[in-house]
Amino acid sequence: MMDDDKDGRRFKVIKLETLPPDILDEDEIPLLETRPIVLGFIIKPLILLFISLITLSIGIGAILLLISIIWLTIELLKWKNTSYVITNKRVIIKTGIIGIDYTDANLSKINNIFFKQGILGRIFNYGSIWIATAGVMGMPFVEFKSIRNPKGTLRLLKKLIS
Repeated sequence: MMDDDKDGRRFKVIKLETLPPDILDEDEIPLLETRPIVLGFIIKPLILLFISLITLSIGIGAILLLISIIWLTIELLKWKNTSYVITNKRVIIKTGIIGIDYTDANLSKINNIFFKQGILGRIFNYGSIWIATAGVMGMPFVEFKSIRNPKGTLRLLKKLIS
């Protein structure tokens, strides 16, 4: 389904899967909903897990194994409960393991958008986008961490704030 915003730009309207519908304003239209890829959350704990398995024969290996398993579990829970939404009015980030936290930034408050994509991101088409805002709860940036197709998301954001 396509819809026009107040400036006559056309966008594809999506159905939200990870956010409750009552979080949006009456005239707010969801345009993109994405989740981070799991690799962005678990690569560091997996490296520690690998190191702990190699060093298991010495005393520190068992401690590292326990730490890496706990860290991996926490990161998987973070990944499972993280989503990013772009609407015609704002960007919304949902996070949390036990409780749910929502961070949002009005499109009108966005100053700059930064894009980062490492070598693995280039191979697997994922990256992170930092959105510099004019004072969102004292945070100068909101981050879309390790998302698929970051260049497409960047293009949509630039189109919305132009």
